[in-house]
Amino acid sequence: MSPKNVGTFAAADCSEEYVFKEDNLTVRFFAKLKDEHIAVRYKVQGCSVAIVMCSILSEKAKTCSVQKLAALEFATVFDDIRGGLEQGQELCAKKVFDSFMDFIKKC
Repeated sequence: MSPKNVGTFAAADCSEEYVFKEDNLTVRFFAKLKDEHIAVRYKVQGCSVAIVMCSILSEKAKTCSVQKLAALEFATVFDDIRGGLEQGQELCAKKVFDSFMDFIKKC
């Protein structure tokens, strides 16, 4: 399976970069807003879990209103990938999730 929604928008309505130097993780989100919905794309440098979380979260954005998206909980999203993770990867997933939620609130 390939990551979904990787890249940018030609004219994003908002964008934000999150850098976690201690984890060698950088995530940049881009959004286009239309009515009560948001389309999200991203660029990420980091572990495979970061890529998977960005892909899952950007796909969820396609099916939710901004209000519903802002109410997501980490445990609900994380359950989708929990089974195949190594120790310590949950922290990376949580950082990506928290960054995404912060981004959604800023948009």
